[in-house]
Amino acid sequence: MNGHNLTVYDFVVDLIPGVLAILIVVSLLPAETIGGLDLAEMTVGSSALIVVLGYFVGHLVQAVASPIDKKVYIWRQDHYPFEQALAEARDDSVEERFDENIERFFSLDSDGSDGLNDYEVFKLTQSYLWNNDIGRAQRFQVLYTFLRSVWVLSVAGAVLHLLGLVASECTGYQLVWSPLQSTVIIGVLVVAAGIAYLRRVKYHKMMADALIFDFYANVLGQEDDREAAT
Repeated sequence: MNGHNLTVYDFVVDLIPGVLAILIVVSLLPAETIGGLDLAEMTVGSSALIVVLGYFVGHLVQAVASPIDKKVYIWRQDHYPFEQALAEARDDSVEERFDENIERFFSLDSDGSDGLNDYEVFKLTQSYLWNNDIGRAQRFQVLYTFLRSVWVLSVAGAVLHLLGLVASECTGYQLVWSPLQSTVIIGVLVVAAGIAYLRRVKYHKMMADALIFDFYANVLGQEDDREAAT
Protein backbone atom coordinates (compact mmCIF):
# COMPACT_ATOMS: atom_id res chain seq x y z
CA MET A 1 0.00 0.00 0.00
CA ASN A 2 1.22 3.52 -0.70
CA GLY A 3 -0.26 6.99 -0.30
CA HIS A 4 -0.96 7.38 -4.00
CA ASN A 5 -3.38 4.46 -3.90
CA LEU A 6 -5.41 5.80 -0.97
CA THR A 7 -8.71 7.47 -1.75
CA VAL A 8 -10.29 10.33 0.18
CA TYR A 9 -12.52 7.72 1.83
CA ASP A 10 -9.46 5.76 2.99
CA PHE A 11 -7.83 8.85 4.48
CA VAL A 12 -10.90 10.22 6.25
CA VAL A 13 -12.62 7.01 7.34
CA ASP A 14 -9.69 4.66 7.98
CA LEU A 15 -6.35 6.46 8.26
CA ILE A 16 -7.25 9.45 10.44
CA PRO A 17 -9.26 7.45 13.05
CA GLY A 18 -6.47 4.86 13.07
CA VAL A 19 -3.82 7.49 13.80
CA LEU A 20 -6.09 9.01 16.48
CA ALA A 21 -6.40 5.60 18.12
CA ILE A 22 -2.61 5.21 18.10
CA LEU A 23 -2.19 8.66 19.67
CA ILE A 24 -4.65 7.77 22.44
CA VAL A 25 -2.70 4.59 23.22
CA VAL A 26 0.64 6.44 23.14
CA SER A 27 -0.72 9.14 25.46
CA LEU A 28 -1.35 6.45 28.09
CA LEU A 29 2.16 4.99 28.03
CA PRO A 30 4.33 5.43 31.12
CA ALA A 31 6.00 8.83 31.44
CA GLU A 32 9.50 7.36 31.06
CA THR A 33 8.51 5.67 27.79
CA ILE A 34 7.06 8.84 26.30
CA GLY A 35 10.08 10.79 27.55
CA GLY A 36 12.29 8.50 25.49
CA LEU A 37 10.47 9.26 22.26
CA ASP A 38 12.15 11.80 19.98
CA LEU A 39 10.09 13.03 17.02
CA ALA A 40 13.20 14.60 15.52
CA GLU A 41 14.58 11.10 14.94
CA MET A 42 11.63 10.01 12.81
CA THR A 43 12.58 8.88 9.31
CA VAL A 44 10.58 8.53 6.12
CA GLY A 45 10.40 4.79 6.79
CA SER A 46 9.02 5.21 10.31
CA SER A 47 6.48 7.77 9.06
CA ALA A 48 5.36 5.32 6.36
CA LEU A 49 5.06 2.62 9.02
CA ILE A 50 2.77 4.86 11.08
CA VAL A 51 0.61 5.48 7.99
CA VAL A 52 0.34 1.75 7.26
CA LEU A 53 -0.32 0.90 10.90
CA GLY A 54 -2.86 3.73 11.19
CA TYR A 55 -4.68 2.47 8.11
CA PHE A 56 -5.10 -1.03 9.48
CA VAL A 57 -5.90 0.18 13.00
CA GLY A 58 -8.56 2.38 11.36
CA HIS A 59 -10.20 -0.74 9.93
CA LEU A 60 -10.19 -2.25 13.42
CA VAL A 61 -11.71 0.95 14.82
CA GLN A 62 -14.49 0.76 12.23
CA ALA A 63 -15.16 -2.88 13.04
CA VAL A 64 -15.57 -2.01 16.73
CA ALA A 65 -17.30 1.37 16.31
CA SER A 66 -19.95 0.21 13.84
CA PRO A 67 -21.90 -2.21 16.11
CA ILE A 68 -21.55 0.12 19.11
CA ASP A 69 -22.81 3.08 17.11
CA LYS A 70 -25.68 1.02 15.68
CA LYS A 71 -26.96 0.04 19.12
CA VAL A 72 -26.74 3.61 20.44
CA TYR A 73 -28.26 5.10 17.29
CA ILE A 74 -31.24 2.74 17.18
CA TRP A 75 -31.79 3.19 20.93
CA ARG A 76 -31.91 6.98 20.55
CA GLN A 77 -33.45 7.40 17.09
CA ASP A 78 -35.73 4.33 16.54
CA HIS A 79 -35.26 4.36 12.74
CA TYR A 80 -32.52 5.05 10.24
CA PRO A 81 -33.02 8.32 8.30
CA PHE A 82 -33.64 6.72 4.89
CA GLU A 83 -36.37 4.42 6.15
CA GLN A 84 -37.83 7.23 8.26
CA ALA A 85 -37.97 9.57 5.26
CA LEU A 86 -39.95 7.00 3.27
CA ALA A 87 -42.22 6.19 6.19
CA GLU A 88 -43.05 9.87 6.75
CA ALA A 89 -43.47 10.76 3.06
CA ARG A 90 -46.25 13.28 2.51
CA ASP A 91 -48.66 13.31 -0.43
CA ASP A 92 -47.11 14.78 -3.60
CA SER A 93 -43.69 15.05 -1.89
CA VAL A 94 -40.44 14.05 -3.58
CA GLU A 95 -40.13 11.18 -1.11
CA GLU A 96 -43.59 9.91 -2.09
CA ARG A 97 -42.84 10.06 -5.81
CA PHE A 98 -39.45 8.45 -5.21
CA ASP A 99 -41.10 5.61 -3.30
CA GLU A 100 -43.68 5.10 -6.06
CA ASN A 101 -41.13 4.97 -8.92
CA ILE A 102 -37.99 3.38 -7.50
CA GLU A 103 -39.04 -0.26 -7.93
CA ARG A 104 -40.19 0.42 -11.48
CA PHE A 105 -36.79 1.99 -12.23
CA PHE A 106 -35.00 -1.15 -11.09
CA SER A 107 -37.31 -3.21 -13.35
CA LEU A 108 -39.26 -4.86 -10.56
CA ASP A 109 -42.77 -5.44 -11.80
CA SER A 110 -45.77 -5.63 -9.51
CA ASP A 111 -46.44 -9.27 -10.42
CA GLY A 112 -47.46 -10.39 -6.98
CA SER A 113 -43.94 -10.40 -5.55
CA ASP A 114 -43.27 -8.77 -2.23
CA GLY A 115 -41.08 -6.11 -3.84
CA LEU A 116 -38.16 -4.37 -2.16
CA ASN A 117 -37.89 -3.60 1.52
CA ASP A 118 -36.56 -0.22 2.64
CA TYR A 119 -33.03 -1.50 3.21
CA GLU A 120 -32.85 -2.98 -0.31
CA VAL A 121 -34.13 0.30 -1.78
CA PHE A 122 -31.44 2.13 0.18
CA LYS A 123 -28.62 -0.16 -1.03
CA LEU A 124 -29.73 -0.09 -4.68
CA THR A 125 -30.12 3.69 -4.65
CA GLN A 126 -26.76 4.14 -2.97
CA SER A 127 -25.02 1.78 -5.39
CA TYR A 128 -26.49 3.52 -8.44
CA LEU A 129 -25.45 7.01 -7.27
CA TRP A 130 -21.98 5.86 -6.19
CA ASN A 131 -21.29 4.03 -9.48
CA ASN A 132 -22.43 7.01 -11.53
CA ASP A 133 -20.79 9.62 -9.29
CA ILE A 134 -24.06 11.51 -8.81
CA GLY A 135 -24.89 13.94 -6.02
CA ARG A 136 -23.57 14.70 -2.55
CA ALA A 137 -24.68 11.62 -0.62
CA GLN A 138 -21.28 9.92 -0.74
CA ARG A 139 -19.62 12.97 0.81
CA PHE A 140 -22.14 12.94 3.66
CA GLN A 141 -21.58 9.21 4.18
CA VAL A 142 -17.83 9.74 4.46
CA LEU A 143 -18.41 12.46 7.06
CA TYR A 144 -20.88 10.52 9.18
CA THR A 145 -18.76 7.34 9.05
CA PHE A 146 -15.72 9.35 10.15
CA LEU A 147 -17.66 10.99 12.98
CA ARG A 148 -19.01 7.59 14.04
CA SER A 149 -15.45 6.44 14.68
CA VAL A 150 -14.52 9.75 16.32
CA TRP A 151 -17.27 9.67 18.94
CA VAL A 152 -16.59 6.05 19.84
CA LEU A 153 -12.84 6.72 20.02
CA SER A 154 -13.44 9.79 22.17
CA VAL A 155 -15.56 7.83 24.65
CA ALA A 156 -12.97 5.04 24.73
CA GLY A 157 -10.18 7.58 25.21
CA ALA A 158 -12.04 9.28 28.07
CA VAL A 159 -12.59 5.94 29.82
CA LEU A 160 -8.96 4.87 29.34
CA HIS A 161 -7.65 8.21 30.60
CA LEU A 162 -9.94 7.94 33.62
CA LEU A 163 -8.53 4.48 34.35
CA GLY A 164 -5.03 5.84 33.82
CA LEU A 165 -5.72 8.66 36.27
CA VAL A 166 -6.99 6.20 38.88
CA ALA A 167 -3.96 3.96 38.30
CA SER A 168 -1.54 6.88 38.65
CA GLU A 169 -3.17 7.94 41.92
CA CYS A 170 -3.55 4.47 43.44
CA THR A 171 -0.51 2.59 42.08
CA GLY A 172 3.01 3.35 40.97
CA TYR A 173 2.00 3.84 37.34
CA GLN A 174 3.24 7.25 36.23
CA LEU A 175 1.53 9.06 33.38
CA VAL A 176 3.18 11.97 31.59
CA TRP A 177 0.12 14.05 32.54
CA SER A 178 -0.59 15.61 35.90
CA PRO A 179 -3.97 14.82 37.55
CA LEU A 180 -5.28 18.21 36.45
CA GLN A 181 -4.12 17.67 32.87
CA SER A 182 -5.70 14.21 32.82
CA THR A 183 -8.97 15.67 34.09
CA VAL A 184 -8.91 18.31 31.33
CA ILE A 185 -8.18 15.64 28.69
CA ILE A 186 -11.10 13.53 29.93
CA GLY A 187 -13.42 16.54 29.81
CA VAL A 188 -12.30 17.49 26.31
CA LEU A 189 -12.80 13.92 25.07
CA VAL A 190 -16.30 13.72 26.57
CA VAL A 191 -17.30 17.02 24.92
CA ALA A 192 -15.72 15.90 21.64
CA ALA A 193 -17.70 12.65 21.78
CA GLY A 194 -20.98 14.50 22.28
CA ILE A 195 -20.31 16.96 19.44
CA ALA A 196 -19.12 14.20 17.10
CA TYR A 197 -22.23 12.11 17.79
CA LEU A 198 -24.61 15.01 17.13
CA ARG A 199 -22.80 15.86 13.90
CA ARG A 200 -22.83 12.18 12.92
CA VAL A 201 -26.64 12.14 13.30
CA LYS A 202 -26.93 15.34 11.23
CA TYR A 203 -24.77 14.05 8.36
CA HIS A 204 -26.56 10.69 8.36
CA LYS A 205 -29.85 12.51 7.87
CA MET A 206 -28.31 14.70 5.16
CA MET A 207 -27.05 11.58 3.39
CA ALA A 208 -30.54 10.05 3.39
CA ASP A 209 -32.09 13.25 2.02
CA ALA A 210 -29.38 13.51 -0.64
CA LEU A 211 -29.93 9.89 -1.72
CA ILE A 212 -33.62 10.51 -2.29
CA PHE A 213 -33.49 14.01 -3.76
CA ASP A 214 -30.40 13.46 -5.92
CA PHE A 215 -31.75 10.20 -7.27
CA TYR A 216 -35.09 11.79 -8.09
CA ALA A 217 -33.59 14.97 -9.56
CA ASN A 218 -31.02 13.18 -11.71
CA VAL A 219 -32.78 9.94 -12.61
CA LEU A 220 -36.45 9.54 -11.78
CA GLY A 221 -37.33 13.15 -12.61
CA GLN A 222 -35.82 12.72 -16.07
CA GLU A 223 -37.78 9.49 -16.52
CA ASP A 224 -41.00 11.34 -15.67
CA ASP A 225 -40.14 14.15 -18.11
CA ARG A 226 -39.50 11.66 -20.94
CA GLU A 227 -42.79 9.88 -20.24
CA ALA A 228 -44.66 13.19 -20.23
CA ALA A 229 -43.12 14.18 -23.56
CA THR A 230 -44.23 10.94 -25.29
